[in-house]
Amino acid sequence: WASGGATETVSVCGPTPQPTALPTAPTASPSISLQPTTELVENNCYVLTMSDSESDGWDNAYWYWKNGDSEDAGYGNVLAQGTMDDGASSTVEICSYTRITCYDFMVTSGQYPSEISWIIESKKGKNMYTTDGAKAKGGAAETISFCNMPTPSPSYTFSPTPKPSSGSGGGG
Repeated sequence: WASGGATETVSVCGPTPQPTALPTAPTASPSISLQPTTELVENNCYVLTMSDSESDGWDNAYWYWKNGDSEDAGYGNVLAQGTMDDGASSTVEICSYTRITCYDFMVTSGQYPSEISWIIESKKGKNMYTTDGAKAKGGAAETISFCNMPTPSPSYTFSPTPKPSSGSGGGG
């Protein structure tokens, strides 16, 4: 090596390395899209018994079964509605649904509100209770709320299955 202030240039043989390109991400990744359903699936049904003390129907009073919230009673979507056109008593089935937790039951006044009464019971005649713990019964111009409607325990019916005959019959 010379020490007289000369500079030595060192070269590397071969091509100059080029930067490698990063892999590109796919433009669209596969995905699964589930469409929301608006179909209501019945969870349990109850019996609404409407009564009129003068036996002439509810005289333009109507009942409404709505999805609701106990804090905003009466403001949900109507799931079922009706009236009693004539008579002293009538029943109708109202149902709870798997995707709804709270319900409001609302009755309007009609022409003669003092004649109107109603009660909601299980299909087996057991009392239903509101979110306030009161029995689900009342009169005209009332709104009551239910949350977490009870679901009855499943009942099972066992039927004996006849044993197939063996086909052995003696003689011949």
